Amino acid sequence: MRANWIRWTVAAQVIFFIGWAGIEEYRRVDAVEFLLETRPVDPRDFLSGLYMTLGYRFMDPPGSDTGREALVRLEFFQDVTVDGETWPVWRAILKSPPSSVDDTRLTPTGGWARAIVEDGRLEYGIDRYYFSEARQEELNGLSAGQFYVLVSLAPDGTLRVQDLIWELEEGT
Repeated sequence: MRANWIRWTVAAQVIFFIGWAGIEEYRRVDAVEFLLETRPVDPRDFLSGLYMTLGYRFMDPPGSDTGREALVRLEFFQDVTVDGETWPVWRAILKSPPSSVDDTRLTPTGGWARAIVEDGRLEYGIDRYYFSEARQEELNGLSAGQFYVLVSLAPDGTLRVQDLIWELEEGT
C-alpha cells in the first residue's frame, strides 16, 4: 500500500514537470524574438541566487489605468547592430484593457504583450535574469543601458527573457 502511494506521488510530480515543460515549449513555437532597451536599476541580490534585476526603457506607454491586467502594444522601433549582428528593437506604444483589443495577431514587427498593473507600473514578468556561476564574471561588468535584453513574445502575449546582448570588447 505504501509503495503505491510513493509511485503515485512520483508519477504526479513527473507529469507536472513534463506538462510545464510542454507549455513553455509550445509558447516558443511561433514566438518572435526582439531586443528591449535597459535602464538603470538595483543591480543584484545574491540572497535569492545569481540574478540581475532588469529595468526597461520605453515600456510604460501612455494610457488610462486599466486595473489589474493590461495588454501593451509592442512595435518595431529600429534595428541595432551588436557585434556584427543586426537585431530589431521594439518599444511599447499603447496600453489597453484586455477586453478592448480585438486584433491580437503576432507579426514580426509587432504584437500585444500581457502585463499586470502594480503601483501604477506595468509588470511584464521579465524583471529578473537568472544566470549560472559560470557567467557571473562575464555579467558582473555590465551596467544597465550598456546592454539589451533579448526577449521572445509568444502568441498568447507572454514575454520571456532569452539572453543579454552587448558589444564584446576586443580580446574577450
